[in-house]
Amino acid sequence: FFDADGNLGFQGNIEISLQGATSPASPQKGLHVFGGMWSSGKPTIDYPLFKNSASKANELTQFSRFILRAWGSARDWPVFFADAYHQTLMADSDQDIQAYQPVVVFINGEYWGLHEMREANKNPEYYRAHYYDGSDMEFDLLDWGGRDVDDGDIDHWEALRDFIYSNDISEDKNYEYVKTKMDIENYIIYMIHSIYTGKSDWPGQNEYLWRPKTEDGKWRWAQYDMDQGLSKMSGAEVDMLGTVLAWDYYLLNPLLKNDDFKNLFLNHYADLMNTYFLTEVEVEHFLDIASELEPYLPEFQDRWQLNYGWEEDKAFALDLITRRWDIRRQQVITNFNLEGSAIVELNTDPTMGHVAVNSIFIDHGVPGIQDPSSWEGMYFKGIPITIKAVPLPGFQFVRWETNSSIDPNSQVLEFVLEDDTTFTAVFEPVN
Repeated sequence: FFDADGNLGFQGNIEISLQGATSPASPQKGLHVFGGMWSSGKPTIDYPLFKNSASKANELTQFSRFILRAWGSARDWPVFFADAYHQTLMADSDQDIQAYQPVVVFINGEYWGLHEMREANKNPEYYRAHYYDGSDMEFDLLDWGGRDVDDGDIDHWEALRDFIYSNDISEDKNYEYVKTKMDIENYIIYMIHSIYTGKSDWPGQNEYLWRPKTEDGKWRWAQYDMDQGLSKMSGAEVDMLGTVLAWDYYLLNPLLKNDDFKNLFLNHYADLMNTYFLTEVEVEHFLDIASELEPYLPEFQDRWQLNYGWEEDKAFALDLITRRWDIRRQQVITNFNLEGSAIVELNTDPTMGHVAVNSIFIDHGVPGIQDPSSWEGMYFKGIPITIKAVPLPGFQFVRWETNSSIDPNSQVLEFVLEDDTTFTAVFEPVN
């Protein structure tokens, strides 16, 4: 393995096998790469494979395995890197994604083309490394929405599903019990990530969940295989939210009977549309990935005789990305029978303090936020949102200035949005 400057990263007796369900049927096959437990006696690859990633993988320096992902069944689709694109939209979030680094592969000296070096996240080592500092924790790992056991067993999951479908989750005591068994916010963000990006060969398929085998271990969901969202089969108009809501047996639907869960789901949906899924954020992310690959495309195209219409395909993808924000907004309004959406404008002096709305702390470094002193976001009418003023050290909150009927002296506001509303947080120095 050589880095981008040509420096040797690592070498040795490394084991490989074919990877993926459809990739083995394609000329360019994906490979699973393992530390040489049998050939070299060293079970790990000691190198920071994803040191340039925005994800939490950039902190890891030891891997038991990784994937050299080929584009398999997506090899003649408009965007062959759609899975990497969609996963890494959420790279700096708390989601369990597969970190990405494009590479050129040679096998026995022969050019084998562009591949994606990706984290392998369907194994215990991934979760030990990210959550338990490599310690020997045991897990329940389930694929296919809980129907296939990769590690551990299915007992805890089946008990939770039985409880959810046998009890009225609209009752707070039942919802509180469910919250002790699954990471609600992780699940909501996972669902929105999949729905918004048009993961149409899901749910159930390509759905992975895991928990540590401890008394208080909660279920979390991990992403993989997000190719579909930029394909011609899953255009911006495809309503994945409506599809999921129509499946009564799917976990989301009984949970939505609880008002707290429903409001949290809709507010997270708006929060993500105001940050990670903003059109300008998506376009910039797409062009960053494309521009890194484009110098290597001619040789790759000739090697595998594909993707010669890249400029047209790129235009197709950018058009889809540009159109889908407003389409998704309307799909939420329609499927939840809401009255519409409105704009919240939040102003402050960021040298004295900040403002937070729901899960968004408005500051530099958050996707889509250019100017923390004046920010606008879209939220759904009729859904209560929370706004908080956060003074910096040495300053204190004074009041809100707003066109809304709220208590101007309350540092934390919870209100139901009905129309476009402006809030200005006023701070002053202590003493």
